[in-house]
Parts: sequence; C-alpha cells; structure tokens
Amino acid sequence: MSILKKLDKVQRASQNKGQLHIQYLQALAEHGPKVSMEEALNFLSRLRKTREDILHRRKGPSNARLQRWATDCTSHAGYATLSKIIFENDKRIDDASNTILSRIYNNLQRINFRSDAEKLWPAVSERVSAGTMDTGELLGIWSVAPKERLPELDTGLAKAMHDGSAPKAWQLLSALSRASDMPECKVLEACASLVLPRLQDMSSEDIADLIAQLGKLSAMEGSVRRPLDNLTARAKNEIIRQSGELEVSKLCAMLSAIRNYDDPLWAFIRKQLVGKSDLGVQQVLDTLSFLNRVCDKRDEQFLRGELVKRLQKSLNQGYPEPETVANIARHLDAIIGSQAACQSLLNTAVKLRNDLYPIVLWRLFVRAGEARLLEHHPSLQSRMQRIGELLEDHGIQKQRMTLQEMSDVASAMQANKVKLVRCSKQMSQHFIEVLRSGSAAVQQTEEAASTVVPQETEEAAATDSSDAITAVQTEGSEGTETEAEASDTSVSHSVGMMLGEIQRLLVSFWARLNSLGLADESLTDAAKSVCSPTKDCQIEARFLATCDAELASSAGEEAAELRAGLAAHFTKSLLSLPSQELFEIASCVATPPMQNAIAAEICNRQTVDGGGVSVLGSGVEFDSMVSFLENVGMQSTHTHGEVSGEFIDRIVQLVCDSLMPILSGEIGFAQRRLVATTGACSSFSLPDRSRQLLRWSVHNVAEAQKTWRLEDVVELSFNMSCLHGGELPLDMTLRLWHLAGGVIDQLDSSNLSHRQLAQLWAFLLAARQLSSRTTLASLRLAPNAAALETLLVNKDKLHSVGFELTNNEASDPNTLIGQLRATLPAALPVENCEERFRVSGTPYVADFGFEHLRMLLVIPRADHIAGLAEKQIGGQGMLMERTLESLGWRICWIWPEDWSAKLASPSQEVVDALQTLLSPPTRGAEESRLKPVDD
Repeated sequence: MSILKKLDKVQRASQNKGQLHIQYLQALAEHGPKVSMEEALNFLSRLRKTREDILHRRKGPSNARLQRWATDCTSHAGYATLSKIIFENDKRIDDASNTILSRIYNNLQRINFRSDAEKLWPAVSERVSAGTMDTGELLGIWSVAPKERLPELDTGLAKAMHDGSAPKAWQLLSALSRASDMPECKVLEACASLVLPRLQDMSSEDIADLIAQLGKLSAMEGSVRRPLDNLTARAKNEIIRQSGELEVSKLCAMLSAIRNYDDPLWAFIRKQLVGKSDLGVQQVLDTLSFLNRVCDKRDEQFLRGELVKRLQKSLNQGYPEPETVANIARHLDAIIGSQAACQSLLNTAVKLRNDLYPIVLWRLFVRAGEARLLEHHPSLQSRMQRIGELLEDHGIQKQRMTLQEMSDVASAMQANKVKLVRCSKQMSQHFIEVLRSGSAAVQQTEEAASTVVPQETEEAAATDSSDAITAVQTEGSEGTETEAEASDTSVSHSVGMMLGEIQRLLVSFWARLNSLGLADESLTDAAKSVCSPTKDCQIEARFLATCDAELASSAGEEAAELRAGLAAHFTKSLLSLPSQELFEIASCVATPPMQNAIAAEICNRQTVDGGGVSVLGSGVEFDSMVSFLENVGMQSTHTHGEVSGEFIDRIVQLVCDSLMPILSGEIGFAQRRLVATTGACSSFSLPDRSRQLLRWSVHNVAEAQKTWRLEDVVELSFNMSCLHGGELPLDMTLRLWHLAGGVIDQLDSSNLSHRQLAQLWAFLLAARQLSSRTTLASLRLAPNAAALETLLVNKDKLHSVGFELTNNEASDPNTLIGQLRATLPAALPVENCEERFRVSGTPYVADFGFEHLRMLLVIPRADHIAGLAEKQIGGQGMLMERTLESLGWRICWIWPEDWSAKLASPSQEVVDALQTLLSPPTRGAEESRLKPVDD
C-alpha cells in the first residue's frame, strides 16, 4: 500500500484530530523511507494542516500548543524518517522539480522546521541563481524565506514577474507582504508597475486587500516611498469609483492605509460601516483604534459612542466570555477614552469564573497598568482594588507564570496603585529559587565539562537547567518553538544563555517591588549577589543598561549599591564588545553613568593619530550615535551635570563630521537622517564649524532631492531654527522658506501632530520677526510666499495649537508652580496674573503671564535647556525668548535650583528678591537672557 493511501486511511479512522499529526508520523515510520519527493511534499502538507487545526480549534495559549505540536513531531521516529527521505540522497533533491522543491521549502518554513529548511537552501539557491524557476515557484520561496535571504531572490523574482505570465492578484499581494523586510527591493517596484495598469480590472475585494497590504507598508521610507504613495492613491480612487459593497473584515483592514481624517477612503468606509450590524469585537476595536489615531477627540463622537455600546453589549450579555475580556484587554488603548467601556470591562472581569486560575484577570491587571487606566479614570480605583483582592485570593502558581510576567505584574502594581502583598512574597521566593537553580546548573555543567562526573550529577544539572529555562520562557511568537536541533544543544549552553536573563529579570523585579516597599530582605540579598562587582554577572551589556535605567527611579542606599555594581560590570563588558553591538547598545543607553562609559569607549575606538576623531563607517553606526545624542539631550535638568561634557562634545563632533558622507552614501534615507540629526544636535550648544556642516548638509540634500514630505520640512526647519537660537543666516532662512513653500499645499491632507503644527508656526514666526529687512524682502519674492504669510494669520489652521509645558521632569515643576502661585500676589499685588498663559499670536505658553507688564514667567523644562549645561538656556529656549522679545514680551526664567528652597517658606527678603527679578530692567542692566549666538 502506498504511503498516500495509508495516510488517507489514518485520516478517516482518526477519532482524535488533536493527535492526527502523531498518527501520520507513526504511519510514515512504519512505511519506511521508500517514499518519493512528491509523496514527501504531500505528507508535509498534511502535517501542516494538523498544525493549523490544533492552533485554531483547541483552547489554551497558542504558543504552548504549538510547542507541544513541535515537540511531538521532532521527537517521533517518523520525523527522522521524513528527514531521511528528503536529505539522505542528494540525487533526490537534484531530480526534484522546481515546483516540488519550492513547495517543500515553503512547508518546512511554515511549520517552523527552519533548520531543515536551511539544509534545503543550497539546492534552492542554486535553482534561483540558474534562473529556471517561474514566478509562482519563486513566490513560494520569497513569502517564507528569512529576511537575510531576500536579496538573493529579489532580482530573479522581479525579472520573472516582468518576463513571465502576468501574476495573479493574490501572488502580487504575497510579494508585497515581504517588502517591509527589504524596503529597497526590486520586487516592490515590479509589483507597483504591474498592479497600476490592472487596477480597473480588479475586483473591489482584491483592491481592498491591496490597500490593506499597502497600509502595512506605509511607514517605509527611501526611494520606494513615491511609487507606493502613487499606487495607494490610485487604488483608493478606484475602489471608491467602483462603490462595491464589502465585508466588514475588508473594510476594517483598509483602515491602516488612512493617514488622516479627511481621506476620502474614510468617508467610503464609514458609509458602509455605519450600516453594518455584524461588526465583531475585533473589528470594533480596530475601528476605535483608527479613530484614536486620526481624529480629534471631538470628532466622530456619535460613531465612537455606537461602537462603545456594541462593546458593552458584548461584555454584558449572558455569561461573560474570557476570550472577549482578554481581547478587549489587549486593545485597552482603543477604549481608554471611554470610562463607561472601561467600567464595563472591569465589571465583566470580576464576574468571570473564580474557581479556575484567573489567567485573564492577570492579563487585564497587567494591561491596565501598561495603559495607565487609573490616570485616565481615577474613579475606577475601587474596581481595580477588587480585582487585586481576587488575585491575592488565588495567589501565584509558578508553573502558570513566567519570570517576565511576574516582573510585569510588579510594574502593574505601581501603575494600578494596588499592592499584592501575598503574591509579591510568592513571586520573590520563586525568583530566588530559579536563580539558585540556574546558578547551580551553570556550576555543575562547568565542572562536568572539565571532569568526568557521575551520571546522577549530570541528571541533576539537566533538571536544574530545565527548571530555569521553563521559568524564563515567555509566551510570544512562533519563533520560540522547540526545533529538532534543540536536542543537540548542550545543557551548559542553554543555562549559560538563560542565567543572564534570570539575573536581569530579578534586578528589574526588585526595582519595581522596592518602589512599592515590598522588596523583602531575601530578594534584596539575591539582587546584591547578582550586581556585586566581585560576582560573575551574566547579564548582557544591553540589558545592564536597561536595568540601570529601572534602578534609577528607586531611592535608597541599596539601589545606589546595585547601580554601582552594574556600572562596573557594564564598563568591563564594553571592552570586549564588537563594534556593531557597541553602537547598537549606544542607541538605547539612558542613564548618565552608562552614557559616560559608552561615550568614552566609542571615542577611544574612533580616535585616530593626532587626537582627531574618524568618521563613522556605516548608516547603522550613525543612526545609533544620533539616538545616543537624543537620549542624552532628553536628560532631565538635575542629571545634566552627571554626564561628561568632554566625551559628549566629541560624539557631537563625530556625528557632524560623518553626516555628509553618510547622507551621500545612502541617499534614500537622507531626508529622515537629516531631520533626526538636526533634532538631536539642537539640544546642544554647537561650535560654528559643526553648525556650518549641518547647513551644508541641508543645502546638499535639498539640491539632490526635490520631493519632500511636509512633516520632514517642518521638523527640519524648526530644528535648524533652534540650532541658531532663531537667528538663522540668510542662506538658511531662504532655503528653509523655499522648502516650506514647496510643501505647504500638503497641509490640508497631512496628518501633522499638534506639536508639528506648533513647530511650523514657530519657524514661520521667527523667520518673519527675527530676519533683517533684506532677508524679509527676499522671502516675499520666494515661491508660495503668500501662502506662508496667509498661514501665519490663519487662526483656523495654527492658532488652536501650541507647545505644551511638560511636567515629566524628575524634579516636578508643579511644586515650584504652587509656590509661585502663593507668592506672586505678595511680590506684585496690583498686577493681574494668569496661569498657563498662552501668548496671543504665537505657539508659546508660559507658566505665568502678566498681560499689562508684557512679562512671562517660565520654569525651564528639558526642551528649553542646553544639553549638559547647568542653568543655561538652549536653542529652543532662545528661539522662544528671542521671538517673544521681538513681539514686546520679556521672559523671566525661574530656575528651580535658585528658587525652590527659598519659596518653600518665603521671607520678606525672598519676596523682595522676586519683586526685583520681575521688575523691568533699567538701561545698562544685565539682561537675564543669554547673548545671541553669532554666525
């Protein structure tokens, strides 16, 4: 009997579809390896079907089901038989047709047997290089190949799509699905060119799928952005023209392609959605998420209300479904604006069966913390407290919760203002046990590697490592499945990989519990043993930086001791890091001690003979350094003095010197890199040479690229204005004014944020107010100058937005604001003072304003301060000050370092000093602001 007939017989006789994959494998093992490649392909297809059935038909965590399925397969004798059929005889692979080879590779990747797929790659690669595969065969490989393999396929697939028979609509969509993994691919250009002339012949359903796929690619940049935008616009116009009735799922899938509320596609979708009665919970959530993304809170109130009512109905009808609660909890951001919806969700969660382990309740508790639910709706505190009581009653089952999930629970306790005392103790004890098991396993396996040990010692090490790995594993993507090669991995390697992760999670967990006052002595001792400079800390360098950032928010000597130990380990680890990893870590380091260490190491490696600094060698390195400067620039005022100015100045020089070579080498990313670089540098006081390099770069990119996005021009213009404190040189003012005029027609269709609109306003206002007469005359002659001037006085477009004063400083300005509120009436008793004063005709806001005196009081935020400087106004602050002074206002900067202690209990002397500060300056008196920066 052939293997296919045996498999048909097994399928008909199977009583348990959940075990069908094992029954298939058993049939193959009994049949033996005398199977053709075509029959092997049929077997793989059947096996893949069982995987899909298990994933969709059975309850429980999907990743756990997939792991069990993979383990069942790879440990079965039938799997070894399958490998023997495909790989033992090279002639079989050589004789296989292109179609069979493509489909076998596709199936192996889709069922996550990636190591086997890699074994097959040399044969696949040879066929691809020979150019003998057709479009369908290449697409089967393209759709599943790892990202690093796509360049080998790109040229061949693009050529086949152009030269062969016209691909079907679903094939084009399949090709587009991988474009985000290779933004500059030729396949994307081929798809765009093939689809455009066929749009009118495509059905509304196919066009909807195309638009949905293009929406997923909307964040792509570079040279492919323009053809994508053109194709998206044409596809939208065509589907609106056809006016076909579409299913709810297709309507909601297209929402990702809509960037602003005024897009005609939204009107098309909305008209159909309103009449639909079959919106599922997921589709309601998708629509609410879309409305939150593109609409002002005041828009679409009716539709929002109707969608929320549907959700509430799903939550309140009959016996509550855990899956529904879990799904809404995952998308909590979509309903966070509706207290009624959030209240219904919490009420329904409390009613769930409490005789089972409350996994849904745990997930809701964590998700509520991540979404900061109580910050939006403080009145829901009592319901969150009730959920906490239910969780405390159940306690922790360590086999049902990973270490990462426990750390997330600790974070949620902070945000939800609910202390789970019993659960915290249980989780702490579990962390300590897992750390002990991991450490013991490492020691035992190291000894086993150097000496012959009894069998029971090896078994003990394996047991300890298994416990440790199980505790760390988290539910995630399919990529975490166990593969066949896992059985060949040594215990020592597995535990060596996991111990560092256990240590990282323990330190993070301690930091979160410590902030709640729940870190007990045993957990503290365990954290100290991990961080101690004399101990063997296995935490990777990148995670040492994230641990330090978490500990930075914890007060006390113990936190300081842990941070000092981590800093020592971090500095030591940098010495042996490859350059690529060093630059990757630099982009995410957020605390001064770590920033100093990594800046010193990078400067040391980039230093050339004579003490100069060499330029960066790649775009990846450059982007990492820009991110590093952004993180340093965002440091709150009280930490500026902790960062080494010497090393940071050298990093700024390194970035500026490298900018033009990097931009010319990767021109497709030039605009966004230029915007990011000027933004990062605008936080610092730059020497003339560095600012000149940035100006040259702006001119070069503007000359090379004629097509710009409004968002990029707005941010670039604002950044350059900040870099020069508002006093831009003539050439730069004209260049940016010309760029702004060239894209101003995009304003109505753009999706500029309120901050970006405020940035546009600030640039235009500064150009008008701070330019010389000669410059102003030149600006009026520029193309679209009239549109820019009109925009400045258009109250509907700009005058409802402004720069908000942030209160996320480590030293909260609200305390000083309260002190000033109490003291100002004594200092200026007859003057009318307005808090949160919005300066008319400008995007600027002050903490306090005196309209009659034309005087503003501002507590400097991080945006206003020069990077690394103490009590020095930076570029954005100077732009604000100079613009407002040109309009007749005076700014008094109220530095917390000078006034917080004095105003805590103000004496008459303090009141007099404040009165003197606020008095108009006499002629010859020293101005409070900084001198303008000369060019």
